[in-house]
Amino acid sequence: MSDVSGRYWITYNGEIYNFLDLRERLMQQGHRFATRSDTETILAAYQQYGESCVDHLRGMFAFAIWDAAERTLFLARDRIGKKPLYFHCTGQRLVFASEIKGILQYPGIERALDHSALADYLQLQYVPFPKPSSAPSASCPRFCPARHGRRQPPPDRGAPVLGPALRAGPCPQ
Repeated sequence: MSDVSGRYWITYNGEIYNFLDLRERLMQQGHRFATRSDTETILAAYQQYGESCVDHLRGMFAFAIWDAAERTLFLARDRIGKKPLYFHCTGQRLVFASEIKGILQYPGIERALDHSALADYLQLQYVPFPKPSSAPSASCPRFCPARHGRRQPPPDRGAPVLGPALRAGPCPQ
């Protein structure tokens, strides 16, 4: 889904429990809505509050918002991690999905077990971030969000440049 201008695009998994109240507040601030969906409410909240939009969301969610003008990608998930968000860095590409099997469909990503990450998961019920790994086992940090690309100039074309949270090249160390 995109906003009316086509600048912001969202892919989203989850449910925002307070979206009707949030939607009403956003309407009072001048936002207009074409649908009655919580997805459109997230987009409007991002336009209004930027990254801190997640502070206004109550629910279970994982989403990505692409800003076509700034060529940045904003990833976020709920505080508890009810809706997971996995990612893998390969060269200058960031591949993300709500399930690892989605990432494994991407060409060139090998299936490999990270024994250290598995031990962390069995002990802690999550994989601490950042966790160096060549396998797509990295989970978004417990208190995501992460921004990718914002602090670097936009590239001329191709995939977005990855910013400080995830740098181009190997996954975060």
